[in-house]
Order: sequence, then C-alpha cells, then structure tokens
Amino acid sequence: TSFYIDAVISNGDMIFRGNDGGSVITALTLDMSAAGAATFNSTVTENSDERLKSNITTIPDALSKVTEMRGVHYTRKDTGLKRTGLIAQELQKIAPELVSTGEDEMSTLSVSYANVVGYLIEAVKELSEKVAALEAK
Repeated sequence: TSFYIDAVISNGDMIFRGNDGGSVITALTLDMSAAGAATFNSTVTENSDERLKSNITTIPDALSKVTEMRGVHYTRKDTGLKRTGLIAQELQKIAPELVSTGEDEMSTLSVSYANVVGYLIEAVKELSEKVAALEAK
C-alpha cells in the first residue's frame, strides 16, 4: 500500500520545518503551484561511503559516452516551464544505470542527474590527458 499526504489548499506549499538548536528551520518546501518543485534549505546528499560499495571500478571510456550524450533545451508539457537536461530514453542506451523506471501507469523514466557527475569527471580527466599529450609535442 502507499502512504499519501494531501495538500488541500489550492496552490499552497508543503513545508517541512524542524527545530535546530532552538532555531526553527525550514528543511524542505514542496511548491504545489510549480508542479511539486522541491527546495531544500541545504545540500541534498546521497550516501557514498566506500564501506557501502563493492566491485568498484573506474568508468571506462567516459569521454566517448559523454560525447554520445545530448544536452537539450525543452519545455515541460505539464507546466510550460523551459528547462535544460537530458532525454532519459537516449541516456538509457548509453548509460542505463543512470535511468530509473517509475511505477506509474506510463512507466515514466527518470534520470539520476547527480550520478552523471562520475561520467563528467572521468571525461574531463581523459580530455586533460589528451591536452597534456598534445602540449608535450
């Protein structure tokens, strides 16, 4: 079963507040007038501790994979907002681990943008090696 929290006020935000050492802080705001845009008061992090991982390898051929990726401008059909990003179906062919399939009726695809960073870092390192080799000539 699912757990739902419904905002019954039209265009009202959902605000998650807490007490941090006597100060009231807003940790998260979900903007119901902007199709659920989430704003965090601070950094959003993901556990990345080496002790939680196995089979660690460096991403091979990151530059060629990043070169295949296509950054796009687009307009969201549901909100009319202009955005930039990637197309999940295209990315899925290049790096399927960066794409998740939703459990909704459309099986909507989502991109883990934070995890694209690993590819970008390794691609920059590959470019840096190429530049150094050219400069050495």
